[in-house]
Amino acid sequence: KVSATDEKGNALVASVVVDGREVGKTPGVFKVGVCASKVEVRHAKLGSWSGELALREKEVVRVAAKLRSGAGGFVRIEAGSFMMGSPASEAGRDDDEGPQHQVTITRPFLLQATEVTQGQWQALMGNNPSYFSRCGADCPVERVSWWEALVYLNRLSAREGLEACYVLSGCSGALGGGCAASENNGVWCVGDYTCSSVQFSGLSCRGYRLPTESEWEYAARAGTTTALYAGGITVRGVNNAPELDAIAWYGGNSGVDYAGGVDCSGWKEKAHSSSHCGPHSVATKAANGWGLHDMLGNVWEWTSD
Repeated sequence: KVSATDEKGNALVASVVVDGREVGKTPGVFKVGVCASKVEVRHAKLGSWSGELALREKEVVRVAAKLRSGAGGFVRIEAGSFMMGSPASEAGRDDDEGPQHQVTITRPFLLQATEVTQGQWQALMGNNPSYFSRCGADCPVERVSWWEALVYLNRLSAREGLEACYVLSGCSGALGGGCAASENNGVWCVGDYTCSSVQFSGLSCRGYRLPTESEWEYAARAGTTTALYAGGITVRGVNNAPELDAIAWYGGNSGVDYAGGVDCSGWKEKAHSSSHCGPHSVATKAANGWGLHDMLGNVWEWTSD
């Protein structure tokens, strides 16, 4: 017997999957083999919950899945206009940014509230390419190429019976293999999985896709016009911008105590002392005004263009 609720205890209709086979919707009672070992509850907006099964013949075992917004949860971003880019005088601005310009997002879209986690990637792809694997399942997946991101999205679409937004051809290399042999630093790499071409079915695709750069910045700003979605920014040093502390993991505050962090003892002008640094669990810093976490900091994110 399986039920599902959100963070507030409201009942949810969600898909029930037992050992990879969908058996129905919550709430409900499902007859499965006594040797079944895993149940997963999937919701389109709140992601998934999974647990181990310990069944006894002809007895009812109750499973209560609590789904929370966060990893796997999606936020609806409404259409609108915004000023893309930043003024030339803004502290911390990159030299490759173009001039500010008005952009209109013509249709609403859904965006996951957090970066894709190592647990999400592992569950769908069967491997974990992350250098910082010791960070844990709730930490963002990294060392993923742009091509691998598209494969991941197509598999998400297939799992939910949606159309694939990308047709990839001429692909080679190790899918989810981490660094290529030529990328010998071991950390900042995208692997050797590449494709010769990709066909994108367009913004009307009903499956999963990457956001455009404009959509990403529009969502990240969440209606604000300041350097950060929490306000302005003060740069006190190479790794010291105090306004980032509440909303982002970055060079100045990303000290870790798990094994496998990078040696950051020599990083200049850190806001907080640390010997080893790395990413952290998603949604552990404050969200922006639209409920999106880690739009700044933690790890970089792919866009479609």
